[in-house]
Amino acid sequence: MPAAEAGLGRRGPVGRFLSGLRCFARLQAMNIKSMLSYVADTWIEMALFTVQQMTGLVFLWVVFSRVRAVGGWTLSEIVFLYGLLVLSMAFYRLVFQGVRDTGYMIMHGALDQLLTKPRSVLLLLSCRRSNITGAMDFVTGLALVIAAGVRMDYQWSPGRVAQLVVFVFSGNAIMVAVMMAQAATCFWLVRFTVLHELIMALRRFCHYPIGIYGSVLRVLVSTAVPLAFCSYYPAGVLLAKDGLSPWWSLGPPLVAMASLAAAVGLFKLGQRAYESTGS
Repeated sequence: MPAAEAGLGRRGPVGRFLSGLRCFARLQAMNIKSMLSYVADTWIEMALFTVQQMTGLVFLWVVFSRVRAVGGWTLSEIVFLYGLLVLSMAFYRLVFQGVRDTGYMIMHGALDQLLTKPRSVLLLLSCRRSNITGAMDFVTGLALVIAAGVRMDYQWSPGRVAQLVVFVFSGNAIMVAVMMAQAATCFWLVRFTVLHELIMALRRFCHYPIGIYGSVLRVLVSTAVPLAFCSYYPAGVLLAKDGLSPWWSLGPPLVAMASLAAAVGLFKLGQRAYESTGS
């Protein structure tokens, strides 16, 4: 056993966690510093990403130029929901997007290099790259939530602000878990891009209140791929829509914890079943 790995093994769970957290922070700081060294490219990417996000709002405006409400939700309420969904991708894009490289690394045999290092493979995969558009997700999503709140004359009490913070962190944790689980399937299927496209398609359905869809889709985005807990349920609780009681505020954090535990477990199970594919 290498000396570094042996040193990690002698630490307790808390020591290993803190050590991994420091490693994660340093690697991600290096990624972000590397991105920011290409200033023009970074600003162009952020500008194009913002335009892309705005196209979704233009589509909503077109829809509401024809109707007054969708599923009982007004334009301002759906923009509020849309903003929460945008916020839920911020941390995944900014610091966890490297897990998307799992299939590529398995297919080309590059994952073997990570297996020789005295760190968690999942941690090292997460730190492979960052996407600056995650920062724009945060800025854009927060701006949409605030703007929609102003238009509705929404009263932000300290309790509601605290709820919003919990919902944003929970939504990000759910998105990280969903993407991590998708990446874990690559240990058996090597490359499974169809699943990623399916997740993105389901996420687009969550731009609207899920009550307008059929029961199968509602159950799917509330259980197996719980994206509705990133936007619909938090928005429903904060805006008191669709009869969602305050008890539903426990849903997003509980689903986030369960999703992360399941995704990490699935990834570790896949890692144990991994057999090098080579190139």
